[in-house]
Amino acid sequence: QRRALLDAAAIAQLNVLRLMNETTANALGWGLVKTDLPEAEPWNVVFVDMGHSSLQVSVVSFVKGKLDVKATVYDRNLGGRNFDDVLVNHFAAEWKAKHKIDIFTNPKAKLRTEVASEKLKKVLSANSEAPVSIECLMNDVDVRSVVKRE
Repeated sequence: QRRALLDAAAIAQLNVLRLMNETTANALGWGLVKTDLPEAEPWNVVFVDMGHSSLQVSVVSFVKGKLDVKATVYDRNLGGRNFDDVLVNHFAAEWKAKHKIDIFTNPKAKLRTEVASEKLKKVLSANSEAPVSIECLMNDVDVRSVVKRE
């Protein structure tokens, strides 16, 4: 992808000085607007970009007028979908014990649990706990649960 981007820039007659990954670009943008950066002791900041199926993390050190990328890592097999799967499995086990229903035997029930888990994940990013409630999940059973971020 990097080579394709450089080739496209050459076709467009653009002179690319440096190509950086997205989390490093975010770090640069963050550091440009910070006015209270120290002059001697650096601040170490971690930038995390978690997509649906991938994870990028950069550790950047900031001092006034300078940024130094300490480390960058990319995992294309870890993302938000993995957290969704963990939540679905958690609810499946909880509801199987509590209500004697198995959501994996009913594709519609599993899909509704996946959708509720994805919404829950978004709510938990801003709150310390969040409820999950699905009416008539399967066999006319209403299910409820509360998940805490800790």
